[in-house]
Amino acid sequence: MDSKVAAPEGSGSGKAFPKGVKQNNRIPIRKSMIARLKLLDCQRSLSQSFQQSADLYLGRLPNPLKKYSFAYFQELRSYRKISHKSNILKEICGAQIVLFGDYHSLSQAQRTVMRILREIVPKLKKEKKPLYLGLEALRVQDNIRTQQYLRKEISESKFLKSAAFEDWGFNWQNYAPLFDMAQQWEIPIIGLSPNRSSSPETRDKYGAKILSNWTEEHPDSLLLALIGDFHLAQNHLPTKIKEELNSRELKRKVLTIHQNSDSLYWKVAHRVQGKPAEVLQLKKDVYCILNTAPWVKMQSYLSWMENLYSESFDPSSEIATLLKAMAQFLELEEPQALLSQFELKYDQFSTLCKELRRNKGLSFYQRKALEIKLKNSQYLLLRTHSQMYLTSSNLNHLSSLSGQYLHAQLSGLKVLLEDPEKDFYHLVWVEALGYFGSKIINPKRKCKGIKDFKNSRDPVEQKVFRHVELERKFRSAFQEKPLDLSCRTYPVAKLLGKLLGEGIFELMIRNQVSFIEIQELFRNPFNRNPVKQYLQWVRRLDKTGVRDFSFRDQL
Repeated sequence: MDSKVAAPEGSGSGKAFPKGVKQNNRIPIRKSMIARLKLLDCQRSLSQSFQQSADLYLGRLPNPLKKYSFAYFQELRSYRKISHKSNILKEICGAQIVLFGDYHSLSQAQRTVMRILREIVPKLKKEKKPLYLGLEALRVQDNIRTQQYLRKEISESKFLKSAAFEDWGFNWQNYAPLFDMAQQWEIPIIGLSPNRSSSPETRDKYGAKILSNWTEEHPDSLLLALIGDFHLAQNHLPTKIKEELNSRELKRKVLTIHQNSDSLYWKVAHRVQGKPAEVLQLKKDVYCILNTAPWVKMQSYLSWMENLYSESFDPSSEIATLLKAMAQFLELEEPQALLSQFELKYDQFSTLCKELRRNKGLSFYQRKALEIKLKNSQYLLLRTHSQMYLTSSNLNHLSSLSGQYLHAQLSGLKVLLEDPEKDFYHLVWVEALGYFGSKIINPKRKCKGIKDFKNSRDPVEQKVFRHVELERKFRSAFQEKPLDLSCRTYPVAKLLGKLLGEGIFELMIRNQVSFIEIQELFRNPFNRNPVKQYLQWVRRLDKTGVRDFSFRDQL
């Protein structure tokens, strides 16, 4: 199967709402559920929109792949019980082979494996249990060059060329952090594929032999394999592994972990009590992690396809879709035209910097400040001209930019905010509302909490925690005792804004903040004492403890 023309495994061209989940599913409405149900309606609309766009690219799956994928979709229609992060970590540490599902175009799929590794590596080192990482993205013939790259004996460009990674078809930047982590922790990486064009069935047989060979040679080790989700249907790769192990009279615990099944997502999304489940157990030794919404997966695929085949990819239509979804969710009555008066510039960072330099209305200082913001966030809103600058088509970036634009249009805020010392709390609010908007689009988006900042060694995050300490210590006297100006930087404002946006969103989901209050925030230019308004809100958030969390609490 040529990876350059195939969809990421686990996508398919199925409907946004699988069998058993009705699109007009009616749940008895309680006051405490209003926000969650409105969010669910918004999610349905987004799924329909992205699914329609994806169908234009995908069409019908080729018959061989359709037949191969059938077992996967059948298997992921139901689950045994809701599990927990701690349970799946315990299972992983007790296994010898762990098969991790990979949606190739979705960076979250690879980051989830990194989060798992951060949790288990200290325990495995303590137990002196060797760890190996297997990737479908690499061929077995790439193993020597891979180890040379991990030992920093060859450059990244030489490694990618020798491994023909471009022929894999998917974004190296999604996988590069895994290699960085393997370098740091000295985790060997092995290839699992015979070649780029072999059939799924051939890959299953070949992968089973590679994994069985490895566990036979290293019986006390843990081998974690990241491979396309279709392969993880039980009668595909897992069965081939069991057959190989049985033929060698080897007993090994083989764990299968799917990621982000669409059908299972919609099943648990309709739960009316508690937070949506993040880990499901399908049956013995088979789990599914749910930390990304179906339309986020689909958008990553669409973006990948557009970048792969279009010479002039323009995400303007996606931004228009996101703005429409936000306006619908917030019940805004403003005319749609008000939300479509933007000009998008989507290109590489260096090219967009040249665009800023050509803007004669900006001073040298302003351009430098805006370039720093663009580099830090990969997006920038030039409010004075309703211009959007974007270097990444990541959905979180698109939706954060859309949220900031929505606020600018509704509030009339048309200033640059280029001076972090002077505009610090304006920046915090702009980042908060941009992040809030992105949570409407991707409710499973994560940010760092106060617990993370407290234990961080990063200088910026330490400044964020110092700010939190001061705002809690001085409360009403905070305005008369201004924070050390060294803390008033854009990176600090960005992190504080995300934390504020996360807290407000959580209170809204709990129905402790009204939609009228949210609308007022988006219409507020914060020209009158933004620090006072910030302190009022964080005091409200801290009464419920919604900022006192760690992003490591979830997968």
